[in-house]
Amino acid sequence: VQGFVGMQDDYLAGIFVDQNHRSMGIGRQLLDYIKTIHPTFTLNVYQRNTHAVEFYRRAGLSVIEESVDEDTGETDYTKAWINLKMLREHPELTERAALWFSSKWDVPEEAYRESICQCTAQKTGVPQWYVVLDNEQNIVAGAGVIENDFHDRKDLSPNLCALFVEQAYRNQGIARHILDFVKRDMGNMGVQQLYLVTDHTEFYEKCGWSFLTMVNDANGCPERMY
Repeated sequence: VQGFVGMQDDYLAGIFVDQNHRSMGIGRQLLDYIKTIHPTFTLNVYQRNTHAVEFYRRAGLSVIEESVDEDTGETDYTKAWINLKMLREHPELTERAALWFSSKWDVPEEAYRESICQCTAQKTGVPQWYVVLDNEQNIVAGAGVIENDFHDRKDLSPNLCALFVEQAYRNQGIARHILDFVKRDMGNMGVQQLYLVTDHTEFYEKCGWSFLTMVNDANGCPERMY
């Protein structure tokens, strides 16, 4: 045995590689296999274990929580893997995504289809769309970035919109992972400021978003802009 990985439900309880077989890609192969059978999973790693922290970062995992281990006093990272797809790289998901987003929000399917098609055609810039898939390749979460999310402040752009996670997949860090991924992805495209309108104030504030101002939606009703 050169290495092994152990799972407890959707928690990666341990991954080890024999000392004589390290730096040969074995750990990455084990992790990549787990990704194929677990669309989402979490693990914990100490901050001071910089080699492991960097390994998981390169493998696409994101920190969703930082805490202090009461037994050791060590800063502990909770990292998560989520099977997130950028629709600009997966045009084959356009129809399914348009239907899924339309079923979650009071917006016609055609509007999503048009925006997603624009995303897949131009690849970079706004709009952008993202979905999360489960083991059966069903869409279980998603979000988008568009110029304006139906409010009167056209100058506050672009807007993160349509963030939704299916009920069975909530409380697993998926929404936070999507937010972090979208911020990094848009930042790599040169977008340094994102805005969103929401009533879910506490969640977004915990995720680092700051209240900016009140805006009016398409019906003239006030909304909170972050």
